[in-house]
Amino acid sequence: MEENHQEPKKNASGSTYIKTYETANIERMKSIIEELGNQGKVKRYSILVDGEVVVPVNTDIENFDRYQPFIIAGSSTLEIRMYFGKSPNFNRHIFKHKQVEPTQNLPVVQNQSTSLEGIEKLVEEKYKKQYLEQRNSFLEKKLKRSKIKLRSYKLKIEKFEEQERKRQLNSPIQNMLFQGFSAYMKNQFNIDPIPIQGITTTENDSEVEIEVEQEEVSKSDELYQALKNNYHESDVEQALKIVHTLLAKPNIATEVKSLINQKLQDHGKA
Repeated sequence: MEENHQEPKKNASGSTYIKTYETANIERMKSIIEELGNQGKVKRYSILVDGEVVVPVNTDIENFDRYQPFIIAGSSTLEIRMYFGKSPNFNRHIFKHKQVEPTQNLPVVQNQSTSLEGIEKLVEEKYKKQYLEQRNSFLEKKLKRSKIKLRSYKLKIEKFEEQERKRQLNSPIQNMLFQGFSAYMKNQFNIDPIPIQGITTTENDSEVEIEVEQEEVSKSDELYQALKNNYHESDVEQALKIVHTLLAKPNIATEVKSLINQKLQDHGKA
């Protein structure tokens, strides 16, 4: 068997290694970059086909196979440049396609001579088959990565929809009461529900921080904890604002109670 490797040649930037174009040789280079990445190290590389850059200098292993669509019938070399850290210097790994000998592995066809045209046709068919195989491999890997990303997005969407469904199941009455109560307080008494000391909200009222001392749990604490367990935190906060306002202004409690009872009856009829 013919030796695939040659002694490295020194150049201005590093060494040059010339090897036979075989999938195993190329995958070995890819594995080196991938393993260094797994170790938390960065390996800069670039790829050229027939002397032209098809994968610019980068460190992302996901870009490695992007050279494959450029391997066509008649391509002669694939070059992988492995850079030394952040230096512009690099080692060159050149993979050359085997040249088909005129009398090697040619099918014997009656009354057909091994002309130059026939040899070129066989070479073209060989490279075309190789290109299609590499192209299919590239597309299969790309499809697999896309499916993984899609599955991740679907799981995130399902989780969000489930949270939103629970929130909507728990909050219709609370939202209706709070909105009606706020409008009533604003129109009738020109006041807004009183903020509760000890509860801090963000701009969109999506987070609630409550300081609780590690003491004996009272019935009020148990009730508050039960509300938190069964309803969304923003809904619990709205309800507490209403209660706090009523306690601070007992003279309007009767009117508000009547309003709430009426709203509940209307909601039940609906």
